[in-house]
Amino acid sequence: MQNPAKGITPSSGVPVGTIEYFAMVTSPAGYLKANGAAVGRETYPELYATIGTTFGEGDGSSTFNLPDLIDRFAQGSNTPGQKIEAGLSDHNHTLPLALEETGTGYAAHGSNISSGTTVGYASASNPIYGASNTVQPPALTLLPCIKAFDAATNPGLIDITGLAREMANKTDAAAAAHAAMPSNVYEELGVPEGTLYDGINYQSELLTMPADGYLFWYQLFKSNGTDYFTCWMGFYRFKDGVITLGNSDSIVGAGSNQWIEMYMPVSKGDQVRLLWGPSRKTEDETGLTSLKFIYANGSAPKERQ
Repeated sequence: MQNPAKGITPSSGVPVGTIEYFAMVTSPAGYLKANGAAVGRETYPELYATIGTTFGEGDGSSTFNLPDLIDRFAQGSNTPGQKIEAGLSDHNHTLPLALEETGTGYAAHGSNISSGTTVGYASASNPIYGASNTVQPPALTLLPCIKAFDAATNPGLIDITGLAREMANKTDAAAAAHAAMPSNVYEELGVPEGTLYDGINYQSELLTMPADGYLFWYQLFKSNGTDYFTCWMGFYRFKDGVITLGNSDSIVGAGSNQWIEMYMPVSKGDQVRLLWGPSRKTEDETGLTSLKFIYANGSAPKERQ
């Protein structure tokens, strides 16, 4: 049995399905009277998962029965749910008898008068005798209840260790999410040189990322305002020589200012190659405008935060 009042509880609190006794007429929060009642399987899913139909199948589909400890004592057993009816052991006593002759006259009879015994059984007076091998001990009545669900009504009884662990997990998740977000610390990587091939500029050298963060790239394409062209840019992330992520975008137009910008998440040590360019070159075309590495919050240098 558990005793939350004295702090005798497992690390995760009183387990669902625990039987406890209370000195009151109503069950406390989180408990149900252990009176054999049929309750909903969907209403108390944790309790149903714990005891199932051990103490009764209810209606066979939507309900199940609670243990019935009203007017009963709990008895240890490897097979919970067995009801043992009240009873006492049957027994007998030997009653000695002695017959004496008195007076001077004798009545005729067919055999000698002698001493002897007779046997009487207690079960002849009440069928409770013989129905069990136990007898009623002195007792104090209390309300039997079963733990059905968790309900904290007194902060002093909350499982602090479990609560702290749960909050730590949530805090860790929030901290991890914050650490992965872009910070306000960045490095200007400049304009890399590219090799033009079939209208596309290929970055000659791979860029190695200094930390976890994001590669931010924006480019301004210019035209003479009359010729239509397609502006395209993209980059690829390599890990051990294998492409692990790519991103690209394009825009079509003849305006004097055509912008494309994009982000790509990167990890420390990743290598990135950039590609860019219009499919039709014009005399006013300009190439890459800005390339920045933005540190993630968790990897930004402390002295620059």
